[in-house]
Amino acid sequence: NDRVDITGQIMTKPLYQSPLTQYEIFVDPQNFSESTIVIIRQKPRFKNGTYVEVKGYIYGSVSGQNMFGGTVTAPAVIASSIKQISQTQAEAPTIALSTGSKYFPQNGLALRIVKVEYAKTETRVYLQAVNKSGSNITFDDFDATLIQGTHQLKQIDSFDTSYPEFPTPMANGVVAQEVLVFGPATLGGVPLHFDIGVSSDNFNLNFNDYEFIIHVPR
Repeated sequence: NDRVDITGQIMTKPLYQSPLTQYEIFVDPQNFSESTIVIIRQKPRFKNGTYVEVKGYIYGSVSGQNMFGGTVTAPAVIASSIKQISQTQAEAPTIALSTGSKYFPQNGLALRIVKVEYAKTETRVYLQAVNKSGSNITFDDFDATLIQGTHQLKQIDSFDTSYPEFPTPMANGVVAQEVLVFGPATLGGVPLHFDIGVSSDNFNLNFNDYEFIIHVPR
């Protein structure tokens, strides 16, 4: 039998008939497709909606009714292990990584890139800010840009993820993290140029945009 290592999202309530638990997962949860039946010798451990990684082997196929009421035939996997993973790991796993930058300080507000993750479908920029400016500040997240050569990567909404966001406004004394998501970059290509603006409640503080050059791995 063929060994498999797949990721996906559990899309129905698990079925338990001692000593086996059956899960239905979508290997492509973004499009509610590639339904797969996973069977493992253990009590139910994961709820509907959980993202998981499954290791095991293909054991034929099963037919039944899917979550939309239609009849489908799906591959069956006998699992040797199943573990919970993040939504990012399931939908857009990291294939390469750039290390972070030093802090860039202005007027008591310091910003750095913690890391950049590259996936086939997106690029994730992890940021950390320390506000010691004495005032509330606001980052211009929606106007942030990520450019590679002559190509500007489109910013992607991440409202349906659990990524951290900078508070708006960010009060004095706060240390916070944020993840901004853009379209896919070309690995081994020219460096990325990241730019984000900021404003302050104190109009006497003048800020330039924070700009970073990110070297892209091969």
